Amino acid sequence: FSLDAYWDLSQELAELSVETGLAVHKVEGQRYSLGGAGNVVANLHAMGVRAIRVVGVCGTDPFGRRMLEEFKAYGADFRGFEVLPAPWETLVYAKPYLGNVEEQRLDFGSCGPLPESTVNSLVASFAEAARSADVVIITQQIKTGMFTSQVVSRLNEILAENPETVFVVDSRDMSTPFRDAVLKLNTREASGFFGDEATEDLTDAGAAELARRIAARTARPVFLTRGQSGMVVADSTGTKLVLPVDVGGCVDAVGAGDTVTA
Repeated sequence: FSLDAYWDLSQELAELSVETGLAVHKVEGQRYSLGGAGNVVANLHAMGVRAIRVVGVCGTDPFGRRMLEEFKAYGADFRGFEVLPAPWETLVYAKPYLGNVEEQRLDFGSCGPLPESTVNSLVASFAEAARSADVVIITQQIKTGMFTSQVVSRLNEILAENPETVFVVDSRDMSTPFRDAVLKLNTREASGFFGDEATEDLTDAGAAELARRIAARTARPVFLTRGQSGMVVADSTGTKLVLPVDVGGCVDAVGAGDTVTA
C-alpha cells in the first residue's frame, strides 16, 4: 500500500530564500489518493464491491494517518492493517506539478524487512481473509521485506488450502512464485515469465501466444495488459484480444494496472 501525493506548484516567479539564495517553490494546492494496493481498494469501492478488507502496513507518520483516513472514506475494513512505529515509514510517491507537467518525483518510505511478529500477524490476517472472502488480491509493486521467500511459501500454502477462493496476483517482481492464482501481467513481466529477456515489443499474435503458454503453465486465467494496444485474456477455452478504448484528451496512466486488477 502506498499514497500518491500531488503538490501543485505556483508558476509565478518564486521568491528567493534569504538563507540560501535559492528559489522557493510555493505549493498552491495538495491532493492525496491511495496508490498501489490502495488504488485497487478505491476501484473496488467504485465498482460497488460489498466488503473490502485490507491486509498490509503503513507508518505512524502523517502520511500513514492520511492513508487510514482514505481507507475509512472507502468503508474498508482495516483490522488486518498494521501501523508500525519508526523506523518504518509509509510508502509515498510525492509528485510536484508545474501546470500539467510533473517535476522530479520524491519517494518516501521504508523498504527494509518487517519485524517477524508483524509478518506472522499479516499472514494470519491473510489466512482469515482467504477463508471468508470470495476473491483475494495480492499486489506487490515495491521490493520490500514483505514478500520474502518464506512469506511467499506460507502464502502459497494458504492458496492451496482454499481452492474455492479466487486469488488474483499482480506482482511486479515475482509473478512466478505464486501458484494457484489468476495472474495480471504487463508485457514486460509476461515476456520474462519463462526466463527469457523481458521486452515490451510484442505483436498481437505474440502476446496471445505468450498469454496462452502462461495460462497453460498456471492452469488459471491470465490477463496480459499491453498499454495502448489493449489486453489479451487467456484461459482453458482460448485467447481473446481486448481492444483499448480511446477516451480522448490527456490521460494520466498512473494506476492503470491497479485498475485492471480491480
